[in-house]
Amino acid sequence: MDKGVAFPGTIIAFYPQNDYTAMKRLLFACLLMASLTSLAQDIPCPQAGKAYSYKDVEVKPGFNGSLYNFSKWINANLHYPEELNDSCFDGRIIVSFIINDDGSISNVHVKHGLHPLLDAEAIRVISMSPKWTPGMIEGKKVKTDIMFPVIFPPSPEVSCIPTL
Repeated sequence: MDKGVAFPGTIIAFYPQNDYTAMKRLLFACLLMASLTSLAQDIPCPQAGKAYSYKDVEVKPGFNGSLYNFSKWINANLHYPEELNDSCFDGRIIVSFIINDDGSISNVHVKHGLHPLLDAEAIRVISMSPKWTPGMIEGKKVKTDIMFPVIFPPSPEVSCIPTL
């Protein structure tokens, strides 16, 4: 019988001394298994209670079919604060919130604000949102963290023409 080579930690295999083909195949198989294992670690697996980023969920959460419909709903319910009617505050507020696995909204807070009264109005409107269709990973409903812009036009009561 031919002499063989034993690899530590593996089943003893016997190969002819001058034939490295079998050893190359074994090395290739080990490298392939290692690469498949690392790929499997990149796939998010749903964990109870964890909020996933909007970009990480397989099925995106929805509001009556689209984010455009949510934007229309916000505009219909948004009120410019009366205290700011004589000022020219306008712009975009970035609001972050979580869409829970039951479709409800929680953890609403401002990431980038304009004015405390405008920030409070954006939080008020998003907090009263109807339920969404939740995001999904591997067919399971998950919490999804989302950021959404709330745009305030200038007050309709004041002409906001810049002076030269």
